[in-house]
Amino acid sequence: SAGDFTIYGKLNNIVVKDIPKSVPAGPLSFKLHLHGNFNHYIGAFAMNGSPGFGGIQGNIEGSNTGLQFDYTGNILGAKLLPAKLKIDWQPLMNVQGELRLRGLQNQRIFSTVPGQLSCNMIINAAQAAKNINGRIQLQVLPSQIYKTNLVGNADLKFSGNQWDLQEANIRGSGLTVTASGNLQKHLSFSLNVDNWQMLTPDARGSTSAHGWIAQANQNWVGSIKAHAHKVLYAGIAIRKLDAQASLLTNNKLLANLHIEGAEYKQYLINLQSQAHGTLGHFGMDVEAQSTGNQFTLHSLVQHSHSTWNLLLNQSHFQSKRLGFWQLEHPSTLSWNSGVIRITPLVFNDSHGSKIGAQGFYNPAQNLASLNLNISSLPLDIKQKNNDISLDGYLNTHLQAQCDGICHADGNWNFEKTQLHWLSDNVSQSIDLQKFSGQVRWQPKNLNLTSYLELPKNWGSAQIHLHSPVTLALPWRWNEQAAIQATVQAKLGAPLFAA
Repeated sequence: SAGDFTIYGKLNNIVVKDIPKSVPAGPLSFKLHLHGNFNHYIGAFAMNGSPGFGGIQGNIEGSNTGLQFDYTGNILGAKLLPAKLKIDWQPLMNVQGELRLRGLQNQRIFSTVPGQLSCNMIINAAQAAKNINGRIQLQVLPSQIYKTNLVGNADLKFSGNQWDLQEANIRGSGLTVTASGNLQKHLSFSLNVDNWQMLTPDARGSTSAHGWIAQANQNWVGSIKAHAHKVLYAGIAIRKLDAQASLLTNNKLLANLHIEGAEYKQYLINLQSQAHGTLGHFGMDVEAQSTGNQFTLHSLVQHSHSTWNLLLNQSHFQSKRLGFWQLEHPSTLSWNSGVIRITPLVFNDSHGSKIGAQGFYNPAQNLASLNLNISSLPLDIKQKNNDISLDGYLNTHLQAQCDGICHADGNWNFEKTQLHWLSDNVSQSIDLQKFSGQVRWQPKNLNLTSYLELPKNWGSAQIHLHSPVTLALPWRWNEQAAIQATVQAKLGAPLFAA
């Protein structure tokens, strides 16, 4: 039609879902103004968000076969220099566009990583039969991640769902990232970081990794090797780490991990792990050592769709202080669509002590169950200066059920228990005749009772606690709830004399 038209439209308070929380988009507004006819029209388009998000605005010129949008703006505090986007839909779809971004603050996306990014991107895509073929070229201009200046480029060609990364690299002082190839045949990659402290204030050390991946006949294959030296992150320091893994065409998995000198707080740990089998069914062995302690695990991992099962076949732990503990019988930890489940998991020691647990947790439906049993667990509780200590054996049972709101019942008692103390630098001790308790936690009703009986004529005590506090999933309670305590005690002459 040769008739002229004028179009003016405005939309406000458009909320876009699933935007990362770090992006302050806010409600979006759109404005469109067009004037002309179907053979030639001109106009303007603008999109704006919150002040922290920014917006895009520009001029439109088009016809019945395509249009061109000349735009500029600012996004997340970064400038969008003048650029073009051209779209033709006749005779075939064809897209040509460019992006010229300057000074995007990294912390707008990654809050803990200072720096800024500037880049140019060009895209060309054209319809050929049933496929869209094209090329995307990216040029990383002088940018910065924390204390590291970097530049780089990438060149990606695609045809339908097949793509080929001709070249990609990021370069900086002590930093190299490269990749090339395609997932259908062979995509290789490498990473070298001389000092993580130059990239983020929260890390230290050096890392190198290289490998390749591919997806052949719907099956993943690949290989990777990684090495880290004197790394520190989140309070964990590792003197040396070596890892390698291979996934072969028959789904065969081989992996090794060696960690030397992992330090967390006062613990120094060495760890070795191996995995062997297929991607859906592989054995995993773990050995770990620290000063005076040793841990061993032989297990089987099974995976299908949304289910992971970890079958614990054999495990033992040996410690100078805690003795020798081992898994009594095989047990399974499972994860199925977010539901975590533990079949009876029982450890015992060489003296008849046992710790057993089973239950499940479904965070989506706020459902949980726990059954905990402890039998003859040796305890040695000392005051900081060792003037007072308590040793004995603990027996306890706790059962809890949660359906949004939690209900729990439990009891405990100590046996063969002695209290030790120093009086005028002379060691004293007594046998506790009874030390037991019960707890019941119902909605708005927490009750705990504990009873202590000393030797004859020494005395006894009973403590009762009550609070209207309620435990609810996901693991929260009203912290402001009051706690009432009642203590009834009978103190004998021998206690005062001691």
